[in-house]
Amino acid sequence: MKTLNLHKEIKDFNGKPISSQNGTMVMKDLYLHYLGLFTSQNGKDVINAYKLGVIIADCKKDTLEIENADFLLIKQATQKPQHGALAMGQLYEELEQIEKESDSKKKDKPK
Repeated sequence: MKTLNLHKEIKDFNGKPISSQNGTMVMKDLYLHYLGLFTSQNGKDVINAYKLGVIIADCKKDTLEIENADFLLIKQATQKPQHGALAMGQLYEELEQIEKESDSKKKDKPK
């Protein structure tokens, strides 16, 4: 399982939140953007991206637990950048942090 921080703000280089049509841009906006644009030769992956997008869009909490397969789908969807370095850098850092946290939980788990 992986935990997405949906309401983490996207900030400019001075640490100020970036505005979007819906207020302040947050990770949830980026996840939905990339899942919405996701294409694949595998129709099942496209359907899963749509379903995950609906779950994320409907989530009212700050965080969302997702399956590892869904996390890999998000990583796959973000491979073709649609935003500049400012947003993509923060998105990639967030995905990397999620992986590190998940890996450290595995190491801490008793065998």
